[in-house]
Amino acid sequence: MTTRAKNQLDLTALPEGQQSFYRNAVRLYRKGIDWFEFWNFAFGFGSPLYKGVRKHSDILDTPLEQALRHMWLDLGVQQGMVKPEEPKRAARRK
Repeated sequence: MTTRAKNQLDLTALPEGQQSFYRNAVRLYRKGIDWFEFWNFAFGFGSPLYKGVRKHSDILDTPLEQALRHMWLDLGVQQGMVKPEEPKRAARRK
């Protein structure tokens, strides 16, 4: 799966405010925003991701959070801040 496919999200399933937030995140991602700045935008204090949420755990692993996390990690790889995931190899038999 390509990075672009990972970032695709069914916008119709999101409230309008989150749709706009996601579109802004995609725009920033495509511009190659700094890795730390993207984190602050997507996950920092005041992020629309947390609007109307009582607990942080309520947003974990939601489609929106996953899409934002994939974009953030991909930016980290592109900018040399995160090591790319290495393909898993089968265990050697003895």
